[in-house]
Amino acid sequence: MKKVVYILVLVILASCQHVDRPEKPENLIPKDQMVQILAEAYTGNAARSISNRTLREEGLQIDSLIYNKYRIDSLQFVESNDYYASEINDYIAIMEEVKAVLEARKVTVDTLLAQEKRLQKKTEDTVQTLKDEAPKDTLEPKTIAPVQE
Repeated sequence: MKKVVYILVLVILASCQHVDRPEKPENLIPKDQMVQILAEAYTGNAARSISNRTLREEGLQIDSLIYNKYRIDSLQFVESNDYYASEINDYIAIMEEVKAVLEARKVTVDTLLAQEKRLQKKTEDTVQTLKDEAPKDTLEPKTIAPVQE
């Protein structure tokens, strides 16, 4: 019985030694462009998770939009992604760049939202100031006495 277990373990270890890696595609997407595509894809997936119904109702296919924007097709993307994923150090570097791009976008969005909030607050304050400074009788509706003949 021990011999069978040893032989089985040896066969399993021997079978795990050969890993077929994809060949470098002829139309490999450059790393910098791959970073942008992946960042767009992650942003699209986030949008899809928030408002999937709206996207379906509008007939928007985020992946197709990304492919059209970067003038690639789905096969080119899959082959390039598989190739980079097989080169783990390159893929880690790509994913770190994707993370940096997404974090930079988040900072930009957060800044814009903060500016919008400040402007909205300033507008509300201005309206309140105008109401406070306006004569009280102009704010009250006036009734007009009926005309008597």
